[in-house]
Amino acid sequence: MKATAILASVLAIGLAWSTAGATVVYTNTFSSAADYVTTAGPGQNWSGTSNLSWSNTAGVGGTNGKLSVGSSGSYVNSLAGTYQMAAVGDWIEVSVMVLGRGLSSTSRDTALVTLSGDSSYVYGSASGQYSVMARVGTDSSATEESLQFRLYAGTASPTTVTSANFSLLTADVWYKLTMKVTRNADNTLNYVTSIQNYGSNGQTPGSVVSSLSGTTAVTSLSTDSTISAGMGARKGNANGLDNFQVSVVPEPATAALVALGGGLALLRRRH
Repeated sequence: MKATAILASVLAIGLAWSTAGATVVYTNTFSSAADYVTTAGPGQNWSGTSNLSWSNTAGVGGTNGKLSVGSSGSYVNSLAGTYQMAAVGDWIEVSVMVLGRGLSSTSRDTALVTLSGDSSYVYGSASGQYSVMARVGTDSSATEESLQFRLYAGTASPTTVTSANFSLLTADVWYKLTMKVTRNADNTLNYVTSIQNYGSNGQTPGSVVSSLSGTTAVTSLSTDSTISAGMGARKGNANGLDNFQVSVVPEPATAALVALGGGLALLRRRH
């Protein structure tokens, strides 16, 4: 009975850890020109590259290297590998640091992060695959920013699920744009997205400027085993992008096996 109790306890600890923990699976700090290339590969599949360029100027933390945002209207995106939400409760989080410009252009995307079931078209698809996007963009009057959670339901045109307006991003201040989606039992997704002030050095977490959360039906994305993570920017209220990152929760089955192995080893030592 004691052995069974020990094994059950270790297994429970492993499962609890799998729910709380997360693994950073991709990071691009754009510290060198080699981090921004146009060849195919994880983190290197770029499009619309005329709108972004690598700059040997201070990025997050004051170290050199970031992406400068141009004035053209084209998107740019990076496909940072493929991930999955294999089990209920699994989640993926994608984020990018955004440097405020202090001014605005009408109805432009300041910055955005995406998760898509279609690796060839990270902003939506006509092939039936779903995409979700957290977008910061200026409103039609160019006097405010808008944080939006968007859904591409198998098409190239998005639906704004929810949004909230806030003041324009301050010049030379870094902000962190984050989107996290979690798989539910009914194949819907819970989403949380936010824009947070990180100060002039990009390393001092401050107030959350705006946030959104809710649940949306994204059947194909919630069960897809090849989800691509991306980011983008257009002419808007951003002077730069930096520190693009993807995190995933460890699969519960993996954590359970690790815990089981530890429990069996413990039992062997006790006998």
